Amino acid sequence: MKELLLSLLAQLRQANGPTRVVLAAGALLAVAIAGGAAYRAAHPSMVLLYSDLDSEQFAAVQGAIAGKSIRFETSQPPGPYSIWVERGRRYEALHATALDSALVSDPRGITTTSAGTSSVFLSSGERQQQMLKRMWGEVEQMLEVFPFVGKAKVASSVPNTSSFVRSAPPTVSVVLKLLGTDRLDREQSDMVAQVVRFSFNVPVENVAISDQHGRRLFDGSRDMGMSEILAHQEEFDRKRTARVQDFLDRVYGPGVVGASVHGEWTYERIESVDESIDPSTKVPLSEVTVDTETPQVPAGGLAGVAGGPTGTASNVDPVTSLPAADTAPPATTSESTKSYAVGRSTTHRLQDAPVLKRLTVTVFLDQSLADQGARIEQAIKDLAGFDESRSDKFSLVTTTFQGLDRDADGQPLEREPVELPEPLDPRLTLLVERGVEIASALGFLIVLLLSLRRSKRTRREHARAAAVEARESAAEVELPDPEAVARARVEKLVKEDPEKVSALLSRWARDRSTVGAGR
Repeated sequence: MKELLLSLLAQLRQANGPTRVVLAAGALLAVAIAGGAAYRAAHPSMVLLYSDLDSEQFAAVQGAIAGKSIRFETSQPPGPYSIWVERGRRYEALHATALDSALVSDPRGITTTSAGTSSVFLSSGERQQQMLKRMWGEVEQMLEVFPFVGKAKVASSVPNTSSFVRSAPPTVSVVLKLLGTDRLDREQSDMVAQVVRFSFNVPVENVAISDQHGRRLFDGSRDMGMSEILAHQEEFDRKRTARVQDFLDRVYGPGVVGASVHGEWTYERIESVDESIDPSTKVPLSEVTVDTETPQVPAGGLAGVAGGPTGTASNVDPVTSLPAADTAPPATTSESTKSYAVGRSTTHRLQDAPVLKRLTVTVFLDQSLADQGARIEQAIKDLAGFDESRSDKFSLVTTTFQGLDRDADGQPLEREPVELPEPLDPRLTLLVERGVEIASALGFLIVLLLSLRRSKRTRREHARAAAVEARESAAEVELPDPEAVARARVEKLVKEDPEKVSALLSRWARDRSTVGAGR
């Protein structure tokens, strides 16, 4: 091996310049290939195997692929986790994971398949726990339907079934992994809480919802209600103030009128009952009829019938004194009385929405607009929804605003409007963009051609210089004397292997004697 290396080195020294360049390039290429192979062996190409794994699935998949001696990389905690494996052994990793059932976990939700005979030996507590777990999984699947929920974890307290202890409503805890947002608004959190409440049939104060960062999204306690009340008041004040201020800035200019609107709300639940009579609706209850008979008196009166002096007829019974043939039939009178029930309507109202109790409006007016205070006041009242019957308050303060540019009379100067540049023609914009791309491509092409020409010229110059150097070195080197070289080799051979020299001399003498005898 040493002689081979020395021979190669001697040939390299005797070679010309281009040959040396080619040999050096081949050696560098071999070294690069070996280095690349070593780097690939130490740093293999990884592809994604699984993602969004929990801690149990993560450990199970690692154990499955580690048992097959497959190199892999994992993401850093906390979860969810991801696993990458070698590109050429991905199928083997999938096969190992499937054989070990690493991704098999307890099903979520209420399944329709039978649990088998093993469920016969479960206690009542274990069966109750299984039913609770299935209910948790069912609610988790319902919550994960929402686009803003990536993953949901639900747990509830175990109800007490003992007959000696007073049962209490269960409590439910929910942890959500949000997607696309950092915080839910009020409507979204209320909807999640309502789904949980209706699923477990628990009161609102027994539901607690948080996100993956530990922030409270919903809590049925009084603190949560107070925070919602404060948030509602702040949102109303902000929107109503922004509405009024935007109108004032557009009409009178920015910086000369400032407004603030504040609302006081009542959050009491009000119930009212109203009764009204409807005369058009009558229902008959009873009817009573009374008949009355009254005897009739003849037209001539009692005096003409009985005779006698006038004045005595009043003392005579008209019925008995009249002849039987001339007696008149009695008069009959019938009276009917009916009772009716008049219809009534009852209205029950339940008002659960917050009610605006009082509105407070505060306006600061610059001194330059003092003469327009009445008009500005009326306009702001209309914009803010001012109602005097509601005991609303309005205050107008006229003062000199600071930070305004004023003239000699103290009037604020109008600010010069900012001229916005006219939008460019879309065709011109497209032409500019494409022109920049084309110019960049042409510049890159020119630089590439120049570098190639420069590299060719450099190679020619190096080759020419190497040829000149080789000719000069060949002219300068003196050829050795062949006799001296032969003598030196013989001396070296005598010193290193005298037996070989004696054998060569014996053979030479024998050959000489044979040649002489033949002659």
